[in-house]
Amino acid sequence: MKPRIKISLFFAVSFLLAAVSSFADAELKNVDYVFTENNIVTKGNADLEIVEYNGEKYVKITQAADDLFSDFAHLKNLSADAKTYLSAKNWDTPLLSKLDADIANTAFKNAIKQKPQLIDAWEGLINTGLRTDVSWLNSISKWIDDGYEFIETSAGVIIKSNGEEVVEIVGDVPKWTKHKIIPQNNSSIIKSANDINPEYIGWDPPYHVDYPVIDFKTTSNESFVRVFRQGENSAEGAFIMKQSNLVGLTPVQIKDKFALNFVPNKIVDVNVPSGTNLRIGKVAPRPNGTSGGKIQFELKDQISSSNFTNIRDL
Repeated sequence: MKPRIKISLFFAVSFLLAAVSSFADAELKNVDYVFTENNIVTKGNADLEIVEYNGEKYVKITQAADDLFSDFAHLKNLSADAKTYLSAKNWDTPLLSKLDADIANTAFKNAIKQKPQLIDAWEGLINTGLRTDVSWLNSISKWIDDGYEFIETSAGVIIKSNGEEVVEIVGDVPKWTKHKIIPQNNSSIIKSANDINPEYIGWDPPYHVDYPVIDFKTTSNESFVRVFRQGENSAEGAFIMKQSNLVGLTPVQIKDKFALNFVPNKIVDVNVPSGTNLRIGKVAPRPNGTSGGKIQFELKDQISSSNFTNIRDL
């Protein structure tokens, strides 16, 4: 995946093309203008100027360069914001043609019109069958903002976070190898938090709406932990986490990051057998002031009390 270009909107008469850190003889291919340190030489029909905004220089377009996409059946009908965002990416004709064909998908086209940044997500999923899936695109867009790495393969794409593989997508099938996640009943294992959260009647929504919620089944025994406050809640419970997600956190920070009711003072090992149905997602912030943000797991099957062992001080 090519480096992402940051876009800033200039809420005045028009909008900004791109944040520019240097104008030293830079040139955009396929665009009929060149910008330099203090001026722009325009040979096409786009009116451009360099403006100052919050102490930084930007290129402002006062007339969109519609001619860039006039030969494409669907791209030419995108919103002005989407066209401007796309023009900054400097894509070649084959790539634009592929996007043009995908924009025939109405749901995808409408999503791009409303949120041009989804073009980056589409690029990240370009070798997969999920590249026009709006739910996936919104999740991928968030992952791009969070610095996830996308590595194209001959079969699809591998997505990594901090150098660690999170998921490989082959065709339209995600393989969540990090936690041995496998598809169930030949159907998608990816769900929207907006669809999942209403299941928790009487609870604050447990899953962050900007991230997917995944139901999966373990294919081998796995080790987790659970934290609790003695006398307030139980060592046995559905919500668990990986020990690695607690490293470096104080009990007060654990309460905040996992959006708990109490500051925990105990920890217990949770041995999850192979074949157990689990759910994974990002913890949502709660009205009690906790911020959430860590990854939590939820037991969807009941396991034996004997699988909760080695209670100790946190």
